[in-house]
Amino acid sequence: MHIPFLRNHSQESGQQPRLASTVSSTVRRVGQGLVIALATLLASAQSAEAGKKDELTLVTYNIKFLSEKASEERIARLQETIRELIVDQSADVFVLQEIKDEKTLQKIFPKGWKVVMDDDEDNGPEIQNIAFAVSPDVQIVSPKNGEPDRLDFLYPHVNDNDAFPNRRDIPRLQILFADRYVQVLGAHLKAAPFFGTPSETEDRRIKAAEMLVKTVTQDFKDQIVVFAGDMNARFSSETVETLEEGGFAHLTAALAHENNVSFSASGLTPDADGHYSAVIPGIAHDTITGYLNDERYDAALIDQVYVHAGQGAQKAYRSSGVHTTKASVEGGEEAASDHYPVHTTIDVSMFPEGYGQDVYTVSVMDVPGQDAIRITSLLPDPEEKNDRGYEQITFTNSSNQEVSINGWYIVDARNDSFELSGTVEAGESITITLPSQFILNNDVETISLYSSGHQLVQKFTYEKAEPGKEISLTVQ
Repeated sequence: MHIPFLRNHSQESGQQPRLASTVSSTVRRVGQGLVIALATLLASAQSAEAGKKDELTLVTYNIKFLSEKASEERIARLQETIRELIVDQSADVFVLQEIKDEKTLQKIFPKGWKVVMDDDEDNGPEIQNIAFAVSPDVQIVSPKNGEPDRLDFLYPHVNDNDAFPNRRDIPRLQILFADRYVQVLGAHLKAAPFFGTPSETEDRRIKAAEMLVKTVTQDFKDQIVVFAGDMNARFSSETVETLEEGGFAHLTAALAHENNVSFSASGLTPDADGHYSAVIPGIAHDTITGYLNDERYDAALIDQVYVHAGQGAQKAYRSSGVHTTKASVEGGEEAASDHYPVHTTIDVSMFPEGYGQDVYTVSVMDVPGQDAIRITSLLPDPEEKNDRGYEQITFTNSSNQEVSINGWYIVDARNDSFELSGTVEAGESITITLPSQFILNNDVETISLYSSGHQLVQKFTYEKAEPGKEISLTVQ
């Protein structure tokens, strides 16, 4: 008989796990009462076990530039931190930030855990990738085979460095848990400049929040959506307010109000017994006044978890906490991270009826005119000294009807993308000047053209661009 362990709630907020009393009625009498007591014990354990099957525990953890250069000491601390979370908190899914190397990430998880991450070097030098790690007991629905492609990100055709710096687009993991489909979205929003103030980048975080609210509201109807990550935003910020007003229930808000932090530039101080606490007295008040006065923070609960699943979604909340142990806190320069893992447990059976019942699929559809629009020439190397803002691409419509290219997009070899807009008249061509943030290589380059329905329309590679000369393409 398996009796689930009690979770450590020394730094947690929320209801206790549903573990019925297994002891109080066990020894009422020796003799005939023993049979009744044992039956009660068995029923209690089975009830708790059934409850746990509906409880999904997610952890968001910024692991501070995890690369293949991580020392063995640091790897060992991370391994112990992850083990503690799996054993002590029954963690099911991790949302991880600042991951450079997938193989190193896989090292810190036990055998059987599945890592989902796009670390393709062709996508550029980003060293702050977002990744997921999933328990062997949880079924991954998408991405297939754990290998994300462009459609496993929320904005595959948006090259918006303001909202999502360095292509830190929001990846989506879909799991099937307790007969409910759950969409887990990972985030790492823009931080404040190192020597600047939060207001200098708040607009970028707000823009990302606004885009997310719009996308989830329009495209994820009747879905259970969990949004977790390093928000780089204090609980009193306009970014958080935007998410909450957009229908996201902030599951870790109580932790912030109770003076918990998930990041501390100066670290944490142990008590007399050598134990660490994520609670810094007065930090909630300092967080509010600091935001109002536009002051940098040295400590805050910036690693947060939200859920969006219709009215009453907050009823699914069970508990949350910050994991502060010797393994996750100590180590100085070789510490596991400068962030502390935040874990949240939800009961998926408590979400409103109808939510998460159907699998979510990204619609890839035929679009009128996608057989007619082609790139027919491009100018990767203008005669101007600086190519930025002067490069051009020409699109031709070979049909006898005008075609809208609103929502179409092009993608280069670095996985940068640029969204198109406008109309190409029947039998005509239009030339678009590319923005300065989207730059074509002057040597080897691959360009892909996608329709607004995410269908690949055209893909080609050129070897070299001559200064001031167009590259013409023959379209079959």
